[in-house]
Amino acid sequence: MSAPKTTTSGLYQPLNIKSREIRLVTIVSEPSVSSSIECKLSTFCLVDAPSYIALSYVWGYIRKTAPITLNDAKIHVTTNLLAALRRVSAWDPGTYFWIDALCINQSNTEEKGHQVSMMRNIYQQAMFVTMWLGVEQDDSHLAMSMIEAWGKAYYNTDKDLDSKSWKAIYLFLQRPYWKRIWI
Repeated sequence: MSAPKTTTSGLYQPLNIKSREIRLVTIVSEPSVSSSIECKLSTFCLVDAPSYIALSYVWGYIRKTAPITLNDAKIHVTTNLLAALRRVSAWDPGTYFWIDALCINQSNTEEKGHQVSMMRNIYQQAMFVTMWLGVEQDDSHLAMSMIEAWGKAYYNTDKDLDSKSWKAIYLFLQRPYWKRIWI
């Protein structure tokens, strides 16, 4: 899969491969559904990186994009990533995130290859990994309730699991996130 079209000239400084450098992004804009998203990139050696959260998600339809600002440059990201950024922008200001589409120069094949080879370490070193499964649709709130009910059932609590809930869980598990090579 190739990256959405974007101008990255001057946006990304080369990473020091020998030092195992990575980029982390912070969201600097105030959270709002209507405002634009503004982010800043910072570079760190992986072993010395501050605490960060890794975002696991699917890019979504690559031709359906929206603009954000990254290091004062306007770029386009998939609308699925934009929705995820809007959600996590409400978290603590200054939080560092590792998000592949932003933290890896997608137009540099050598960098992509090196960063992909580091992904196991990048995800392992993250404070935690958060999953973005997309915006609520197809009764996904029922699927989440059903998953919660399964968890409670493990502890001998009772909750009725109706056929609409089963259909919701089926549709939830059909999302592109679960069909990726790695999760």
